[in-house]
Amino acid sequence: MGVNNLTSTGRFNSNSKIRVACVGDSITYGDGTQTFVSLKREVKGRNHRERGSYPKVLKTMLAEAQPGTFEVGMFAVGGTTALQPNHLSAERHACRKDSREAEACSFTLTRAFENALAFRPQAVLLLLGTNDAKDLEDVLTQHLQEDVSSLIKTFRRAMPLGYKRNIWLLLPPRVWDSNTHIKPVILEDVIRPILQGAAEVERVPTIDLRAPFDEDPAKFIGSQYGPHHTRRHLPRGDGIHPTRAGSALIAETVLPHLLQSFPPRPPTAFEVKRAEANRRLRGLNQPGSRVISVRRAVRGARMMPNANRFGNGTNQFMDGDIDDV
Repeated sequence: MGVNNLTSTGRFNSNSKIRVACVGDSITYGDGTQTFVSLKREVKGRNHRERGSYPKVLKTMLAEAQPGTFEVGMFAVGGTTALQPNHLSAERHACRKDSREAEACSFTLTRAFENALAFRPQAVLLLLGTNDAKDLEDVLTQHLQEDVSSLIKTFRRAMPLGYKRNIWLLLPPRVWDSNTHIKPVILEDVIRPILQGAAEVERVPTIDLRAPFDEDPAKFIGSQYGPHHTRRHLPRGDGIHPTRAGSALIAETVLPHLLQSFPPRPPTAFEVKRAEANRRLRGLNQPGSRVISVRRAVRGARMMPNANRFGNGTNQFMDGDIDDV
């Protein structure tokens, strides 16, 4: 899944797929089996088998709904925040650092962020905010909305013309385990309203993940601690990360929004004529009829009067019925 949609002139290939960027923290990262886009190569991530991968499920669902239309990229780093590095309290955060030296756990310091911008997405699903609940309430109220707005604007600048409205801000599900540094009350009472405020200011739609997850949190939330399990320390639900069912639920929740924004396009005149040519060719290939290529049939049709036929009892090609295919 590479970034190969630009021509040598820097323009987009009109036949390229619609690029969907799933951007976020470990909730988006999931089980690590979804290949994510690097500037130079495809990269396989760390595997958390019990979590599932919402980008991977979404890719499958989109392929079933509109085959050959979408390309899904996963750009996520566990532990990262929407807060900018100069605003967050670094001592309160820990993250994977994305195999890169970074002074803080802001998502904007990761390679995943750079790769997401280079992907030049036509749709962005932005799911950050859970790790921001580790920080001080004063820091969040002063800076989070500004930083989320800045993140949205940065993605808009990277998106092609005509697609800059296709950013969705996903509101994260609840956190059900207070044994971590993530504060459930801060996430609900402080961060959630701030995310909604940023969405209103930037005029981007939100997708609420809390409501669907609340229907059955025991089923959808509870990824096991890992990967440092031992026989003495049995795995248990962490109350933060989605299970496989939870990852599938995220994909099911965002799918209608993408399909509504990117409905199936009607076939072009050329595609209609090509399909007609293929139907006629199948008719010619029936028992008792002459087998000829579409190109040869088209050339012959252009050289013959409309009333002519290709032998007795075969299909008739009229001049102008089809073009070269």
